[in-house]
Amino acid sequence: MNPWPPWPVRQAMFDRLALVGFHLAAAAALVLFQGLRFESADYLAMSWQFLSLRELADHLGRSLAYLICQPPAYNLLIGLSLKVSQAHFTLLLWAWHLLWGCLGVWVLYGLGRLLSGKRWPGLAAGLILPLFPDWLLYESWANYTFPTMAHGLVLVYLTLRFHRARDAWSLAGMAGALNLLILTRSIFHLVLFGLVFCGILILLHRAELKKLVLCLVLPTLVLSGGWYAKNLIQFGFFGASGWSNIGLLRTVAYHREDGFMRAQLLGTPQAYLYRVWKDCPGFYCDLVVHYFHALDHPRKGHIPVLYDLFEENLDGSRLNRNLNNINFLEINRDCGAAVKRIVAADPLGYLENVWLSYHLFSNPPTKYGFLEANRQRIRGWVEAWERILYFRLPGPDIHQVTPVFYLYPLLLAGLGLGLYRVVKSRGRDSAGFDDLVICAFCLYAAGVSVAAELGENNRFSFLILPLFWTWLAGRLTGLAGRWKNK
Repeated sequence: MNPWPPWPVRQAMFDRLALVGFHLAAAAALVLFQGLRFESADYLAMSWQFLSLRELADHLGRSLAYLICQPPAYNLLIGLSLKVSQAHFTLLLWAWHLLWGCLGVWVLYGLGRLLSGKRWPGLAAGLILPLFPDWLLYESWANYTFPTMAHGLVLVYLTLRFHRARDAWSLAGMAGALNLLILTRSIFHLVLFGLVFCGILILLHRAELKKLVLCLVLPTLVLSGGWYAKNLIQFGFFGASGWSNIGLLRTVAYHREDGFMRAQLLGTPQAYLYRVWKDCPGFYCDLVVHYFHALDHPRKGHIPVLYDLFEENLDGSRLNRNLNNINFLEINRDCGAAVKRIVAADPLGYLENVWLSYHLFSNPPTKYGFLEANRQRIRGWVEAWERILYFRLPGPDIHQVTPVFYLYPLLLAGLGLGLYRVVKSRGRDSAGFDDLVICAFCLYAAGVSVAAELGENNRFSFLILPLFWTWLAGRLTGLAGRWKNK
C-alpha cells in the first residue's frame, strides 16, 4: 500500500479547479462566439437507441421495464429530464454532459500526473484534450458516447488509485463507474468485461478479497446482473441489447458475393434475410417493408414501446421507426444463426471485414453525420486538428491510413510489457499494473468495436481516445526523462 495521493493535495486541488473552470469558460465562449449548440432535438426523436419521447415523458417506469434495444441508463436520464421539463429537457441533458466533461477533466489531470510522475503532464492533459474537436463535438451531442468515455476514464483512474491505496472509497467509485459503463453501452458486457475485470482485480489483490467482493463484485451482480437477469426472464436473452446479432450480421455479410449469400441463407429458416441483405444490407431496416412479410406470426400488442411501429414524439407526430419493437428479438436470433453459418463457411471473409473496420476505427471521430452542424461552427479548428493527427499515409494494403492506424498497436506492446512486469513483481509494480489496466481496457473496447460493427467505427474510437492519448503522453514523458538523465 502506498500513500495517497502521491502529490501535494492543495496544489492538485487548485490545479483541478482551475482546469474545470477553464473548461467551462471555454465551453461558454464557444457557445457565445462560435454558436456551438447541443445537437439534440431531431436526433433524440429519430434515434434508434432511444425510446419514444412521449412514452419516456408519460410512462417512464413502464418504458424502461420493456426496453430491449439498449441498456437503460441514458434512456433513464432522458426520461428524468423530461419529468423535470418537457420544454427544456435538452438543456438539462446538456448540463449533464458538461458535468461529465468536468469529471473527465478532473480525471485526466490525475491520470497524466500519475503516469508521468510530474505535474505538468497532468495540467497539459486536463487543458489540451478537452479542447480537442472530438471532445467538444461529442460533449455537445445528445448521445451516450460522451458519458461512456467519461465513465471509462473514471473506472481506469480509480482502479490505478485502488492498486496504490487499497481503500474502500476507490472501490465504491469503481463499482459506480463499472455499472454505469455496463448499463450505458452494451459493448461493455457484464460477463466478457465486468466479471473478467473483477476477476483480474481479485487475482492481483487477493489480500483484499473481502473488500473487493463486498464493494465491487456484489454491486455489479445486483445492478448490472439484475438488468441482465430481467432481460433473460422477460425476453429470453442474456445481455443489455436485443440488437447484438443484427450489427454483427452487417459486419459479417458486408461485400459478399450474391451466390455465397444465397447458398448460406436460402433453404434455411433465415432465408428472408437474403432478401433483406439485397434491399437493406445494413439490416437495421424497416420492420414492415423488410421484415413483417417474412416473419411467420409478427407479434402484436398494446404496450407502445414494444409494439408500435413508429415512435410518438412530444408533439404527437410519428415519423421515426420503433426499433424497440419486440419483433426485432426474433430477427436478432435469426441474424445470430446466419452469422454462425456465414463465418463457418468463410472465416477469412469475416476477418477481411474486421480489417476494414479497423481502418474505419482509425479515422477521425469528428467525421460523423450527426456532428456536422457543430462541426461547421468550429470548422477551422476541426480541419486543422484532422490535418495534424489524421493526415493520410500509405497503408499496408491498397487503402491509405492515418497515423493512428500505426499507433494503436502500441497498446499490444504496452499490454505485453505490463503483464510481464506485473507477473515478475507479483503485482507490486505499479507502472506495469497501470499499463496492463489501460491497455487492456482500450484493447477490449477497440476489439469489440471492430469485431462487431462495420460503419460507425470511427465514432466508437472516441470511447478510448482521451485515455489513449494520456497514456501515450505519460509513457513518452517518462522515456524522455530517463533518456535525459542518462
